[in-house]
Amino acid sequence: MLHRADFPYRAAAGLLLLAAVLRLGTTLSRVDEQNPEELYRGALAQAWVEGAPVWPGEAPQVEHLRGSLLVSALAVPLFAALGPTTFALRQSGLIFHLAGLLLFMLLSHRLFGRRAALLAGALFVLAPPALAKIASLSYGDHMESVPFVCAAALAVYAWLEERRSALLAGLALGLAMSWHAQARLAALVLLA
Repeated sequence: MLHRADFPYRAAAGLLLLAAVLRLGTTLSRVDEQNPEELYRGALAQAWVEGAPVWPGEAPQVEHLRGSLLVSALAVPLFAALGPTTFALRQSGLIFHLAGLLLFMLLSHRLFGRRAALLAGALFVLAPPALAKIASLSYGDHMESVPFVCAAALAVYAWLEERRSALLAGLALGLAMSWHAQARLAALVLLA
């Protein structure tokens, strides 16, 4: 089981809503700022929207390629819905942020209980400014590893308890480890 019965669903929904409002506000306040890495991700997404046959293997090699490709792929429906803007591109970061928040709360609840999940969620939402700044940009290399690491941990616990979820644990660990260097440390902790 990925979580216990007393998980604080209403509080989690409130924290998810607060996180979305804060992230949208941060994104809107930084709408004129463009990062070169974001320009690459947005250009690749726009090429896919326009039907250009750009395959991942043919994409220009940049740092954090796996994250770059996933952020670009997530931006395709966002570009279709919101237009090819920096704001639309940064909503892929919002999706990762909300997924990371929920999975972090589930993991904290699984390990330490209800109050710990609430505190962990509040700390995640009210992150220090440097973390909030990184999280508002669509780098595809930093905050995006958090959901995969937390999902891997939850799947490992489910596998240990119920002898299921081994495939899910392996898939999440593989994505987490390939994403960014700090995720490899988390994977080593899980393996220990």
